[in-house]
Amino acid sequence: MAATYQRRMDIAEQRVGGERMIFDESGDRTHVLNGSAAFIWDCLKNPLTIPQVEERLRVEYGITPVIDLSVTITRTLAEFQKKGLVEVHDHSVC
Repeated sequence: MAATYQRRMDIAEQRVGGERMIFDESGDRTHVLNGSAAFIWDCLKNPLTIPQVEERLRVEYGITPVIDLSVTITRTLAEFQKKGLVEVHDHSVC
């Protein structure tokens, strides 16, 4: 089974125009998310795999399967992880 990603629930957020500001008080940092990153952030209220996030993006924005979204999603999740904004649960069997 693949890893799941879930956002930290202790992070405050505010919408500003078409962007989202999220506030990580534990690290005393503020981050600005563009529209697609904010959508991914919203998806991560519950644990999801990369393919599950990809499917939600396709449905929301009407993106055909011809376009590969996995690289963009993986990069966004890696940035979230690097900044300590998400929890990653590896469900692979050892």
